[in-house]
Amino acid sequence: MSNNKRINNKILASLAVLMFLGISFVSAFSVSSPYMENKTLNLYPDSKATDLQFVLQNGGGATDNVSIKVEVLDGSDVLSIIDNSNIYTVVPGDKVPVNMRITLPSNATIGDNYNIALEFTTVAAGESGQFGFGTGQEQDFKVSVVNRVVTENETKHNGTLLYIILGILVLLVIIVLVLIKRKNRK
Repeated sequence: MSNNKRINNKILASLAVLMFLGISFVSAFSVSSPYMENKTLNLYPDSKATDLQFVLQNGGGATDNVSIKVEVLDGSDVLSIIDNSNIYTVVPGDKVPVNMRITLPSNATIGDNYNIALEFTTVAAGESGQFGFGTGQEQDFKVSVVNRVVTENETKHNGTLLYIILGILVLLVIIVLVLIKRKNRK
């Protein structure tokens, strides 16, 4: 039994050392995405270009800058990164925007769906060929082409606005006619 006890002690010691070493590899970067209900971005078929902004943050007590590489894993036919580079340096406590653009194909029709997957990974600044540990996060969402739905409130608002404009026009016509009639009397 003492042999098993020694093996268990060695395993526990190895796990403790691995955990201690693993603490130095913890990254505190996070990614904030724009709000999308049910992780779906609804666009109309006539949408030209739609800009999105994800935000990278280096918090959680981080003391070193972190470089984060952003890649489009799925959906590169409709989504592109519009910044000059896809590698972002984030200072501790800072927030760095990642600007992206969605451009629907010209033949997009109502009901079309496009799956988007993005990968955010830390990259080690080191010599080429050097091995480094990194962490990563994936963000995925769906772009759906939907029909415009005009709500009853919008219809009422548009109707009210039309009546106001017509009323102003009628009032202006009456004022002009009165001024012309006065001028003719003199």
